[in-house]
Amino acid sequence: MKIYLPVFSYSASCKTFDLNTEHNPGIGGTQHVTVLLASRLARAKPQWNIYLVNYSPINILNASQNLKQVSFTSLEHFCQFLSSPAETGSRAIITALLLETCKLAELKLISNRVFCWLHHPFHFKHKLRQADFLAYINQGSYQHSSNCRFYPRCIIIQNIFSPANKSNTESSIETRQDFPLRLVHLGALVPDKGLLHIAKQWKRIKKLYPNAQLNIIGSALTYNSWNDVHQLVPANPSYANQILKYIPESDIAEGHCKFHGNLGLEKDEIIESSHLALQNPTGIRESFGAATFECMALGTPVIASGDYGMHEAMQYFPELTIQRTSQLAGIIREACSDTNRYKELQCRSLAVAKLFSLNSEAATWKWIRVLQTEKREITADSIIYPGFNSSTLKAITKLNYRRVNGVLRTSIKSATKYCLRKTR
Repeated sequence: MKIYLPVFSYSASCKTFDLNTEHNPGIGGTQHVTVLLASRLARAKPQWNIYLVNYSPINILNASQNLKQVSFTSLEHFCQFLSSPAETGSRAIITALLLETCKLAELKLISNRVFCWLHHPFHFKHKLRQADFLAYINQGSYQHSSNCRFYPRCIIIQNIFSPANKSNTESSIETRQDFPLRLVHLGALVPDKGLLHIAKQWKRIKKLYPNAQLNIIGSALTYNSWNDVHQLVPANPSYANQILKYIPESDIAEGHCKFHGNLGLEKDEIIESSHLALQNPTGIRESFGAATFECMALGTPVIASGDYGMHEAMQYFPELTIQRTSQLAGIIREACSDTNRYKELQCRSLAVAKLFSLNSEAATWKWIRVLQTEKREITADSIIYPGFNSSTLKAITKLNYRRVNGVLRTSIKSATKYCLRKTR
């Protein structure tokens, strides 16, 4: 059996993946998970041929012999290849974000060979639904509950997560105001990841902890961004200038705020020496929150939104989950107000990361089972969720897309109406 997993990331071609450690070498979480899934499938099924698809070969160490690579100049050319009669028995796992770039006619040619990997909750796209793929894969229960009323054959398969080989619970906090609190943010420096929202709260955080230090790991280059980045903040210059309105250049010069850019394994030392991680404070566009689990696996408690894909991790930390970004400083203070509570949060972080790591093996075998199932025999995961009436669904849609541009709001509104008609 041949399984294709498209990556189509220029940044992935510039990195080296060691499949023994499975650590993220400094690329986007979705691309990293794609490589991990390909590796896990290859190891579990040595008789299968697993293909990573990219613009150019990816440098991979310690790969199984049946993990291979093929290159195409574009996703369109790959889809043409996949639709050929020679690939009749093949299967492909393709992210919704990649599939959205194709025309509906192209998608229908490959729909009986493709599993659509949905990216986030409320991912309503008429084109993807009309393509009628083999199945629609969700990474968690929140994502499934929002998407299962719109797409047929919705299935939950957790993303593959591989924790760090070591963890740290030696960090301790002190309640005094001059305590040198160390904070970290891990993620691409793009608007969806929410660093600007964190920057807007930096003044409040410094008022509580004047000696606080914020380490920012990530860059706009994580997501194939070949445009120039700002000299001080490795992001698009316009976005960087917005951040610098709230994080003064003097704080960067004095080391209160450090921008490290994309890092490989060396990021672990920064994360495990931090007292708290500040992750996506809105949850917008998150699919799984891999960076959040990376921090937890190193014993660093995370403060973040519980919305979108962040729900999977943050459901275990109600006291660290923010509803509004203005709550950030207050939750930091609360998390650091009691040494015993902080130790509890550290240990719970390790436990949650371990839970998702252990479940990755089950996820691999669920993928294998689904990949071998004929379309007519694939059924949606039957999970009971509270029923949504019209007003509730409209309220949820408005809540989750309140920060998104008007064009997307319009498409969501039409998708919601369509969904409601189908479920009545």
